[in-house]
Amino acid sequence: DAIHPGYGFLSEKTEFADACRDNGIAFVGPTVENLAMFGDKTSARALAIKCNVPVVEGTPGPSDNLDDARSFINNGPGYPVIIKASMGGGGRGM
Repeated sequence: DAIHPGYGFLSEKTEFADACRDNGIAFVGPTVENLAMFGDKTSARALAIKCNVPVVEGTPGPSDNLDDARSFINNGPGYPVIIKASMGGGGRGM
């Protein structure tokens, strides 16, 4: 009738939440749309900015090359910086 996925990777899987919904099982957690929105760090950051939530300084969008990253660093916060993958979880990729 209902599933609480616990914490961790299963709770973040849009496919799992989708499968629950498709099979008439209540997923106790965020909606599939919320999972997708916040699983993508770029869209989550854009939403936070839109809602006037304070965020740390960062690039206005994804940076896919070293020259853009260096330009941002040299004209903005300086070093040290953390480069974060836009997708993924658990802090891996920092």
